[in-house]
Amino acid sequence: NWLVLTETTVDQRVLQALPTSALQLGTLESSVDNLAETERLLRQALASTVSAAGIIVCLGADRADDDQAERCAILCCRLQCLLVALGGIIDLPQGFKVCIVTRAAIPLDGIEVTGLARAGLAAMLRSVALEYPGLALQQIDLDNQPGDGDLQVLAAAVASDGEIQLAIRDGLVRASRLR
Repeated sequence: NWLVLTETTVDQRVLQALPTSALQLGTLESSVDNLAETERLLRQALASTVSAAGIIVCLGADRADDDQAERCAILCCRLQCLLVALGGIIDLPQGFKVCIVTRAAIPLDGIEVTGLARAGLAAMLRSVALEYPGLALQQIDLDNQPGDGDLQVLAAAVASDGEIQLAIRDGLVRASRLR
């Protein structure tokens, strides 16, 4: 079973492409107002779920009217609160994973980043991974307008292990590599 948090603006097609055993926890906006409450809600969700595989946080696409710097700061603060709360739960199930699904935040094959509010999350996730080595973190990046092929491989990408950063474009899952 997966626990799912979303932004209020997330595409319903993305939610439908997630693993079928996903339990919707609510929205990221309402779930991370303060650290103690976030940790309490997570503990409650973990206690009521048989062997939770992890938590999936789905972020919506940037909108043209967004203030990108403000949006990035808000998202980073909310995710940091969530990740710190998870890091404080020492009895997480073995293999528990945190998967952040972003939109157009990873540059790929010369295509520039358009999800600027989400691009800063990659650095934050790498920092959190170093600070909380017990949390298995993964960022999966979809295009701003994911096609059917992208959505078909999303559940498999969420279930995959080993790669901290994946990008799905044109139905293909790609990992970052040095050239």
